[in-house]
Amino acid sequence: MTNAFDQGHLDVGQGHKIHYAQYGHARGEPALVLHGGPGGKSSLAALKWFDLNRYRVILADQRGCGLSLPRGHIQHNNTQELILDIEKLRQYLHIKQWLVVGGSWGACLALLYAGSYAQHLKALILRGSFLASQRELDWFFQGLRLMAPFAWEELTQGWNVQQKLHVLHTLQQAILKGTEQEARTAAQRWFQYESRIVGITSADSSTSTSTTPSTTTSSSPQVLASDEVLDSYTIQAHYLAEHCFTSERAVFRQARKLTHCPVTLVHGKLDMICPPYNALRLSRFIPHVKLNLVSQGGHIGADPHISQALHAAVLALEK
Repeated sequence: MTNAFDQGHLDVGQGHKIHYAQYGHARGEPALVLHGGPGGKSSLAALKWFDLNRYRVILADQRGCGLSLPRGHIQHNNTQELILDIEKLRQYLHIKQWLVVGGSWGACLALLYAGSYAQHLKALILRGSFLASQRELDWFFQGLRLMAPFAWEELTQGWNVQQKLHVLHTLQQAILKGTEQEARTAAQRWFQYESRIVGITSADSSTSTSTTPSTTTSSSPQVLASDEVLDSYTIQAHYLAEHCFTSERAVFRQARKLTHCPVTLVHGKLDMICPPYNALRLSRFIPHVKLNLVSQGGHIGADPHISQALHAAVLALEK
């Protein structure tokens, strides 16, 4: 396993300390990887996209996420603060310009950062882009019932009609305003549902999950989430309740500013979480973009087809 040559916590104020770790060549080309979520965490799988003899890869956990402190806290935790945190990290690491790679929610965050600090961008690579639209949330929590009926039925087991008509709101109420048991049960349901949706197309057996009915206790809606899962979905519930503190229109406004920055979009045609339509819409606002729709690709960066496409996108920047 690759070891970090440097890691630590950066105090970004307001009680938050974000964790970062640097891998590869200490004097190599700097590249920041922004994880998904909101509420996710950095993954060492991202290192496969880079030649570590050439790149200085920085993995950073966002506020309240992963190894950042305090984990799961939503106070002073919003998109605008995350953008400022990225810039504070760049300054702290004495980097003039860097490649920024973002996936899913991380792609949205990367675009918002890039629009504000384009002068510090060497290039931008976005994977499975999330655009912070109500359309996407409606698709994931309601529309996917048609594509993954067993996973959706498991998610909503025991709910009344109104709760099933407003899945995201039901989950948010339980996690953000319910008892600890209600919050942990809802977080586990959400986690299990997302895992099953990813598993529909993922070629990575470590994340693939059956989409047929399950009778195991691990998928029971009464199972309580671990502290890590609860913290992760508390962050996500908080962000989605506030429409990620941004809008699709704001994301497109920032994308229009990237007139001189090389931008590559990698999106799986089988992505069930962030539909490929996102990549098409986004590409219309970045005329010079390189768009790679991966025919066998799903959503996650660890998907072998997506990972290979991201590696190729990084290589293309070196030519």
